[in-house]
Parts: sequence; C-alpha cells; structure tokens
Amino acid sequence: MAKKKKQKDPEPIGAKAIVRVRKYMKKFTPRQRIFADYVIQNREKLGFLSITEAAKAAGISQATIFRFCTVLGYEGYIEFSREIQQNIQAEMTSTRRFQLSRSHCDASENNESTPFFEKVLNQELENILTLSQNIKKTDYYQCIDLINQADRITIIGCMASSSLAAHFSQMLSKVFPNVDAVDHHSIITASKINRLTSDSVAFVIAFPRFPKETVELAKIAAHRGAHVICMTNSHLSPVMPFAEISFIMPISIPDFVDAYTAPVAFITALSAELGRKNPEKTQKGLEKFDDYVSKMDLFLKSQLLK
Repeated sequence: MAKKKKQKDPEPIGAKAIVRVRKYMKKFTPRQRIFADYVIQNREKLGFLSITEAAKAAGISQATIFRFCTVLGYEGYIEFSREIQQNIQAEMTSTRRFQLSRSHCDASENNESTPFFEKVLNQELENILTLSQNIKKTDYYQCIDLINQADRITIIGCMASSSLAAHFSQMLSKVFPNVDAVDHHSIITASKINRLTSDSVAFVIAFPRFPKETVELAKIAAHRGAHVICMTNSHLSPVMPFAEISFIMPISIPDFVDAYTAPVAFITALSAELGRKNPEKTQKGLEKFDDYVSKMDLFLKSQLLK
C-alpha cells in the first residue's frame, strides 16, 4: 500500500490572492494599481466577470489586467480570477451568491443576448475541459490501485456533497462488497468509521461552503490510519492536510446552485475505470446485482411502459 501522508491540522482558508495583491501594490504601475483597488473592493464580483467585463468595470484595458496578473505570478486572468473564486466560494452565503449572480446577469443582459442557460452550460463545459487537463495520471492510477486493494471503502460527503457521496457509493457497491456512504455524525456513522483500517480507503468529497462534519470525519478517518483521498476545489481546502491523494475539481459560481458537472464526470470515469481494472470481479458483482434486481422485481417491465 502507498505511504501515508503526515497529518497536520488544516489552516483556515484565506484570500491568498488578495493578500498577494496588497503585498505587490508598490510594484504595480498606476494603471495596475487602479485594478488592484478594484479587485480589493469588489472581490466578490470578480468571480462572475470575464476579463472584458472586468476591464470595463475598472475603466482600464485588458492588456493592463493581463500584465497585472503576470506581475503577481499568474499565467493570466483566468488563473487569477479562479483563485479569487475559490476563496470566496468558501465564504459566500447562498443568498449573496444569488444576489451577485442576479445583478451580474441583469447587467449582462442589457449588453448581450446570450441566454443564461447557455452561459451556465458553457461554464460547465469549460470546467470539464479544465478537469481533463489538470488531473495527474499518476495520482489517478494510484487512487485506482488503493481502492482496488482496500478492505473497505468509505465515501464521505456532507450537506450538498451528500448526493455525490451517495451516487459514488452506489456505483462502487455494485462491484465492491464493503462500501459505506457517510454524510453526517451519528451512531451508525461511528460504527462505519471505526471499521476503517490501514488497508481501507476514505474518499472525502468537500466543496464550499465546507461543512464542519466533512472536515471532522476526514480527520477521524486519517487518525484511524485509512488512506484518505479527497475531491475538492482548491489546494486551500480544509481537508487537504489529511489526504495523501487529492483531486482538484473546477467548479464555478453560476448562482446559489452548486455546479457539480466536473465532480460527477470524474466519479463516472473513476467508477468505469475501476470496473475495467478487474473485469471478472466486476462481472460477478454485476451478476449478483442483476439477480437481486430480478428477484425483488425492482424496475418496471418494458410492456408496462407502452
């Protein structure tokens, strides 16, 4: 089994990009300082703005923004704004997200005719593309190996992420005999967590706003000696210190709704890959599942749908 990462308590999430902006203030040109002031005063809005919109709002050129980002060490505006977005996702309430999204959409609709649903879909397509480019193959296949060798698999995801945990655990349960989904503290949860061993895997799903229970459960799983794998949105995520493997998922802020297209796609790919890794084991597991479905008569027969 892989060597476990040394544990340490998580650091509080901070606006790293904003701290860097303040630190570099004296190095900016006068025009860049205008944008720096705009960023500091409007960091919540920045997660919703394209470089064109940001330039117009701040009253400067796109070239100034690009040079501003490179001074800070970013490859460009997209990388800079994504880090800003990751910071504010952890802090922003659902109400505030809705208010900012609505005000931004109202302003955009006055200048363009693109429907909102197209903007959301385009953002999700961009997230999928970013995911495919950023996943490290070595981490991905190490994750596959750890799950395949595990004596038990526990999927941890609370509140909004509980649906992802349930979906992932259902996919794995068709093949693996010992799979649990955990989405809150309880006596049953304690029983599941206490079954974890040094040969077990705890797969932690954590997205903003980060539920305290998710962090606590990740810490307990790590203390039990399990291999902790996390799926989250930022290297600043509070579950990162407990994970020996981490997958950073690009998620956007389209509204108060959580944009989970990339995490769902990753879960689908991971489940399918695990099935292909052990075809015989997978087929036996699916045969047992199909046999149970048939005996319990769980689904409508095709003739009933006519």
